[in-house]
Amino acid sequence: MPASSIEGYVYNSQTEIGNAIKRRQDVHQDELLAECEPGQKILALRKERDELLDTVWLATSGKDIRALWQKVGDLLGDQITPLQTEALTIEPASEA
Repeated sequence: MPASSIEGYVYNSQTEIGNAIKRRQDVHQDELLAECEPGQKILALRKERDELLDTVWLATSGKDIRALWQKVGDLLGDQITPLQTEALTIEPASEA
């Protein structure tokens, strides 16, 4: 086996190990944040941020899409965020 292929393998392994460590650190961080009220607020804000694009899409969608979105969320057991709850109260633009 040529040395150049081994170097690439070692680099890829180190990258994978680094990614695995980062994922595990993120899990531990979330567990620690969930233990206190300020941490829970941080986790809730992260969820809002992660779902912001869907929330904007929801706020600008018509009644049929909103109803479908809610049914799918209920089916999957998804909890809607406070911002999504607000988005659902916005009256949709008149549909042509």
